[in-house]
Amino acid sequence: MKNSFLSICEKNCYICDQSQYQEASFTDKVKLNIHLLFCKSCKEYSRKNTALTQAIKKSKVKCICNKEKQKLQSLIDTEIQNAGSSK
Repeated sequence: MKNSFLSICEKNCYICDQSQYQEASFTDKVKLNIHLLFCKSCKEYSRKNTALTQAIKKSKVKCICNKEKQKLQSLIDTEIQNAGSSK
């Protein structure tokens, strides 16, 4: 019985994640909201997930472009090879 509740909560957490990124269907959102009325754990997960999403949206973090990522990866790979060959 406990496993079935965990399974239901896992599914609802997944739907919660989808909902945060506007990927959940209307039916899934309705089911999630009904579940959240009764499940304190999932309600807390949803609250924290919303806060995290809002914090990320408000952050001023800037990502580097793919060209820069490749350049950094190349430098890391070179350092790893050099460290390995010096042993």
